[in-house]
Amino acid sequence: MAFYIFLIGAIGIGLIIVIELIFDGLFFKWCKKQDQIAEIELNALLKKTENEFFEQLKPFLDETKEKN
Repeated sequence: MAFYIFLIGAIGIGLIIVIELIFDGLFFKWCKKQDQIAEIELNALLKKTENEFFEQLKPFLDETKEKN
């Protein structure tokens, strides 16, 4: 009887470990996808900020060109 209880417990722990590994793999895939999305959004934001910076800087650059 004790053997069967031990066997059921071992199988249960094994199943829990397998399920945990499956969910960890799915979670890491999801995290990787979220990192890629965040990188794309950050690049777009930086490009937008860079364009706005140069638009604000353009009048000063034009004045410098006129002085030279």
